Amino acid sequence: MAHICSKQRSKKDVLLQCELIRFFGYPCEISYATTEDGYVLEMDRVRHGLNERTGGNQNKTRRYPVLFLPAFAAASDMWFLNYPSQSPGKPLRQP
Repeated sequence: MAHICSKQRSKKDVLLQCELIRFFGYPCEISYATTEDGYVLEMDRVRHGLNERTGGNQNKTRRYPVLFLPAFAAASDMWFLNYPSQSPGKPLRQP
């Protein structure tokens, strides 16, 4: 709680989702989808990990996409506010 109440803020405290992902060195793409009723959804995609510069799968192992959805009344940055070592996606990464 002291972090939230502190007057000193780090740069990562004021970044948008893709900016926050890029801050930690990961690539991020933003896409938009419009629903039938006109609601615009933003989707952020992390194409590959830190050690894969081209996004290609050099070791040819099959990888499956992972979709993280925020809970009701929550923002999608909730998945990226921690450091990468504390991320909920960490156990899903392949070596």
